[in-house]
This record gives sequence, C-alpha cells and structure tokens, in this order.
Amino acid sequence: MRFFHLARISISSSQKPRKPLQCAIGAARPARKRQCSFPNDPIMFEVCSSIKEFHFRSIEDSTEEKPDAVSKDFRKLKSSLLDYQERVHEVCSTSEGKVEWRQNTRNTHGLSRAPKVMRRYYNCEWTSQAFCKFLEILARYPSLTNNTKNSFKSFHICEGPGHFIAALDLHFCSHQPHVHWKWNANTLNPYHEGNKASDMFLNDSLMIGNLQNWVFGPEDDGDIFKFDGQYLQELKEKIGTFDLITADGSSYTRDDPGRQESETLPLLKAEANVALSLLNQGGNFVLKHYTCYNEETREFLLWILSFFMDFYDFKPMCSKSGNSERYLICLNFKGRHFDCNKFARRIDSHELFLCESFFTQLQKEAIWANLRHFHSPARPGPKNDGKLIRIFLERINATKLRRTVRESQLSIDIDADEQSNSVETARDSFHQNLPDGVPSRYAFSIVLLGNADFLRMSRKELIDQKIFVFSPKKEDGCVRSSLFTSPVLLHSATLIDDTVGPSQREKRS
Repeated sequence: MRFFHLARISISSSQKPRKPLQCAIGAARPARKRQCSFPNDPIMFEVCSSIKEFHFRSIEDSTEEKPDAVSKDFRKLKSSLLDYQERVHEVCSTSEGKVEWRQNTRNTHGLSRAPKVMRRYYNCEWTSQAFCKFLEILARYPSLTNNTKNSFKSFHICEGPGHFIAALDLHFCSHQPHVHWKWNANTLNPYHEGNKASDMFLNDSLMIGNLQNWVFGPEDDGDIFKFDGQYLQELKEKIGTFDLITADGSSYTRDDPGRQESETLPLLKAEANVALSLLNQGGNFVLKHYTCYNEETREFLLWILSFFMDFYDFKPMCSKSGNSERYLICLNFKGRHFDCNKFARRIDSHELFLCESFFTQLQKEAIWANLRHFHSPARPGPKNDGKLIRIFLERINATKLRRTVRESQLSIDIDADEQSNSVETARDSFHQNLPDGVPSRYAFSIVLLGNADFLRMSRKELIDQKIFVFSPKKEDGCVRSSLFTSPVLLHSATLIDDTVGPSQREKRS
C-alpha cells in the first residue's frame, strides 16, 4: 500500500503546528478547566480497568440445557438491562437531553484521550477509538498474527475508514517486521453515486492511494449483502484466502438500543458468510457483535463458534463501558466443509448465558455510574485519568511500538527553483530513491518540506490545479489529494507554512 499526502487537516488548531505544513480550519475554543470526579468513582474505574474477557469452554466440556429454561434466563437478563436503559431513555426523551447525555458519556469515557496520546507520543497518524481497540486485541491475542510463514494476508470487512488496517500495520512494523504482509478490505464505496453520505465514513485518506486493495463487490458499491456465493468464489480465485479476517460493521441504533441486536444480526450473518468463504484453514476471525438475548442470535453465534477450535468474547478498554459492543475472537478455523452439525448443539446455550451475564453486569454498573454522573449537581467536565491511560499503554506494549517505515524512512526535499510541478517531482523521486532492502509491503509518506512550490499558491490555484479537491465522488484523471469536507469549511481554510512569519503567512492565504 502507498500513501501520498500534501496536507493535514485540523478542524480546530490554535496551537503552533508540529509539522512543516498544516491546513487549519476555524479556531479552537479555549478549554475550560474543571475538576474531574472520575478518579474518585471506584465502580467506574473498576469497570473500565478490568479485563473484560470471557473464555468459552471447549465443546467436549459443554453440558446440555433445556431450551425453554435457557430462553427464560435470557429474558430475565434482558429485562434487567432494559430497566437501566429505560432510565437513560427518560433522560434522552428530548433532543436537548440526547445531546447532554452523549456529552456526558463522552466525559465519563476514561480513554477518550487514548487516540490523542497515540498520535502525540507514539507517532501514530491515523488514530481513533477503533485503532486503539484493535491494538489492544492484537496485543491480547498474539495468536491472531502468529504463524510459521514469512507472509501474512488479512481481509477487513466493513473497514472504512481503515483504522484496523493502520493498527495492524503498526503491529507488524513493531513486532514482526520480517513478515511480508498483504491486505484487502471492504467498505461502502465513497465514490459510488448510489451510496448515501450518511451511511459512510467520508475520510478516504487510507483509500485514495490503495484502491487496488479495496473490494467493492459485484456492483462496485461495497454493499456486503450483495456478496453471493458465486461472487465469493470468483473473489477467492482472484485474491486467494486469508490468515486473518476482521469484521467491524454496525448499524446505527444509538437512539434505540433495544433494537440493536435484531438490527445488526443480518449484517453479522453477511460478514460471517464472507469470512468463512475466504479464511485459510487454521486462520482466525474477529467479529464485532452485541448482545445475544434473542434465540436467533444465539443460534448464529453457536453456529459460528462450531467452525473454530478456540474462542473468546472480549471488550477492549477503549470501548465505552456503557454499551453492548464486544468482539468475538475465533481462533484456528477448521474449514468451511467441516461437519459441524453435531457439534453445534454440543456448545450449549448455558455458556452463552454465563458470557452474557458477565457483560450485562458490567454494562449495568457503567450505566448506573453514568446516570449518577449525569444527575450530579456539580457535573464535572471531561476526565483525563492518567491511571487508565497507563494501563492501556501497558496492555498494548506501547514501549515496543516504533515508527513505521513509511513515516521514518524517506524524506524528499524539493528545490524551490525547480520549474516542474513539485508534486509530480516528488512522485518521480519517490520511485527512484526507495532504500534497498525495504519490503514492498511498507507504505511510505512523501514529506514535502517547506520550500515546495505549492506553498506559494493561492487558495484558488490550489483548487484549480486539483491539489485540494472536494467532490461527492472520485473524479476522472489525476487527483493528487482528496479531502471529503464541506465547501463551507474549505472556504475558511488557511494554508500554514511554519517557516514564515505571520505577516507573510496572511499574504499567502
């Protein structure tokens, strides 16, 4: 994969930029310093810091349960959680209440700063909660990437905008630099006119330079529900099978959590169908899912587990404690044609009940703590709990993380007197000056230094020459950089050159 960057976007940047070139939009609001009560809340700290993992017993150790008794237990469990969610619904009965509650849950999320910490102190450029969650999963389950070969292939379903890929890239560069890694991914195609902007992540930074790695399906829209058996067989013949498959898809049910399980089940089935069709024998599968109170969901999970030798249910620290999100870690794939029918019933629902009871209790404790925080007379602002950050950094082995080759190996200085376009010159220089012995799997970022000629262009020239492009879909021809952002924000964009003074900077913008 290969990345090419001309500028970075910061929606609110009042500080001096750390990079030679930045594009700042708008102005930052001064932060309000408010005392945080979170460290004094032992329940929430325990919920956030504990290792939230359930290891399913092996098939041979399972015991049978009567279906009626199991269903009754799950209904009671669901009812107990709904009582807590109903209290949240009362708070969110108005639009103003929804906004305040969402702000409250952001404030009580102990690791909201984790992506910023990874960017600032560990040189991770594409960070998010998803990036941090997958780093923790990879550190917790090293067998996901361990194999005896020097090559590794991964496929990432519902991956947009690509932060699982970025996390896996950092993991390999830090812990297994000798492995030749190839990846493919799927997401809704942001350049397809039939897709709604509200259904997609519009940040295409990790996609624009790697379109050959993305799989958009038979109709080129990225809709995974259209991946039928014939298409999957053709895809398998074209790109082969994979050692690791991840599925991080979800449906928007934030306003009605009670529908979350039923709404996401069809997506889970579609993701599993792709994974079981493209996995190597002995491969691994990571599937994001939610609760399993409904019988249909339980049958689906039992069916999935029957194809693997070992399995865990895991909730990373960076996943908000008050939601139902968690990841099913399925290890050592037996093969699609493995006769699992007799084993599907041997993995009894009692195991799922124990698992669901464990996570439901943690979720109820977190919701209760959030409600106490929300109704507090002196509601504190966002908490920055250093203890949780340190625990998280320990779990991902942060001291062993190192800069990826794409960020440290190559820097090209463009001569200001050169008549040719600096962008094209940089592209040519990139191909001519690759260091010897660098595996082709590494992605590189060309660093255009402060004397590149496009720094002297006006905003109109930048847009006319397609250095900045905003469009609902990809245009034909050479697009040097694509910024999916609203024209209103682009109109207020200011190009910042850290090498000149403020007066000169104003003239350039």
